[in-house]
Amino acid sequence: MSRAGADSGSRSRRPAASGRRPRPPRRRAPPRAHPGCRGCRRGFRASPISLPPLKIVCLIKQIPRPDAIEFDQETKSLKREGVPLILNPFDARAVAEAVRLREVVGGEVIAMTMGPPQAEEALRECLALGADRCIHLSDRVFALADTIGTSRTLAMAIEKEGCELVLCGLKTLDAETWQVPPEAAAFLGRPHVTNSTGLALESDRIQVRRETDDGEETVEVPLPAVVSVSRSDREPQVAAPGDGRIDV
Repeated sequence: MSRAGADSGSRSRRPAASGRRPRPPRRRAPPRAHPGCRGCRRGFRASPISLPPLKIVCLIKQIPRPDAIEFDQETKSLKREGVPLILNPFDARAVAEAVRLREVVGGEVIAMTMGPPQAEEALRECLALGADRCIHLSDRVFALADTIGTSRTLAMAIEKEGCELVLCGLKTLDAETWQVPPEAAAFLGRPHVTNSTGLALESDRIQVRRETDDGEETVEVPLPAVVSVSRSDREPQVAAPGDGRIDV
């Protein structure tokens, strides 16, 4: 037999059938979740890409200490002079969540408030919690502003500053109107998610774990967005002395 014939014969050989079914190919495990996905819904896996730095504005408010709130019968408003004042606890949680996100992807955390000169104390507390700098909107004409006026003013300042994410407390413990976060989002033309208990970034979107009447759910919205925080994956902790830049 010629060599060509031998080669042809060798190529035509086939192994005898064993009667067994071939094993299915093994499935590869999904990539590990990105560090920024702490708090995502179970089973979520983020693509292993580096996320861009995030500029976050936190809307905060100085309020009377809840056990010292007094009502002024003449002005029909809460007394804010001569009573102990604190940073609204829900806003402190928003700052803590912003600092956590910054540690994951980098960027900047800016605390912003609209209030009288003494509100600087609340901004100093935000710096102590880890904010990079603060913006203080203060003018006598703001004294009688309702929630619409407050929301519009804050939205204009946010638009001028520019940011990818706005975080704020679910509500303030003095008036409890719950109105400023959704109204500011409406003026900005951005999606708004309420009752956040955990945030996770994925490229140009943000996943929000939120409380509902039936438990919890996870929603996803594109950036830029506004999120009001009920609870944070990290409790507020003093991280610095509170010295820093405050733009008035």
